[in-house]
Amino acid sequence: MAGDDITDEVEDMDGDDIVELTDDEGNSVEFVVLLVVEFEGVEYAALTPVDQLEDEENEEQDIYLFIYEVFEEDEGIVQSFSPIDDEETFEKVREFCSQQIEVLAGS
Repeated sequence: MAGDDITDEVEDMDGDDIVELTDDEGNSVEFVVLLVVEFEGVEYAALTPVDQLEDEENEEQDIYLFIYEVFEEDEGIVQSFSPIDDEETFEKVREFCSQQIEVLAGS
């Protein structure tokens, strides 16, 4: 993803962060947080389903992108994953995350 506002802040989540999200149909799906990046002043998370990581025959993984926020509530630290509604922003973030995943995979 090319752009003047890209920062170099990339957090490699090393596969230990698993979150459970609920889809529009009420199904719960566990995801591994692959990485968190800051792009144009907003943090985004790249997630992949846990079952795809566990499937050794599956050579490709679906990667989902979300706006990522962390805040503190009475219960403790809360992670929030929101959809990226703007298509142009989504494409920029997708490209940037793809580059970062390639860099991390090569290291």
